[in-house]
Amino acid sequence: MLSETDMAASAVSQAFRQAALPVDAGASSAVDFSVDGRSFERWALKTLINICTEDGHRIGRDSNTPNVPAPSLVRVAFGLRRFPWRAGMYIVGPPRGEFEHATGFTFAPLLHKDDYIEGTLLKFCGFVFAIVFDDPGQWLRSFNILGGNRAFSPGPIDVSWHPADLKLMRNERIVTINFQW
Repeated sequence: MLSETDMAASAVSQAFRQAALPVDAGASSAVDFSVDGRSFERWALKTLINICTEDGHRIGRDSNTPNVPAPSLVRVAFGLRRFPWRAGMYIVGPPRGEFEHATGFTFAPLLHKDDYIEGTLLKFCGFVFAIVFDDPGQWLRSFNILGGNRAFSPGPIDVSWHPADLKLMRNERIVTINFQW
């Protein structure tokens, strides 16, 4: 049986797969999905922690040991607390929700002055999300000044924190992911 966080990631993946399908004659061109946004956010954090336990960096500002996550991040990953205000998951994508569907996911950890991991960019099914551990102000300014990370999102981008929904458009189909935060 899948965990709550794995089920949320699976639901988001299913929504992206639906958005990539062509619209068949007589089929609905609009589909809605409801997803527990906090569980998806926790899945991304949990997966990042697992991936980064051997890269030699502290995971989070409050971590004292390389390859070991800060206790506050472990509590967030297990659902015992929430991220601080304006930290957590961001959607980093094209303004109209258009995307190139891809399978799988890719993480690009965000390093703070090459000292510790302060978040990640996550390319999930062809769409870009970000997880930011602390105050996102500096990260957002850097990201917007640089025009985004072109390897992850070529073209114009919008950055939004804990959005109520995400509309995906492809092949004349509109799939809406409604996030519950």
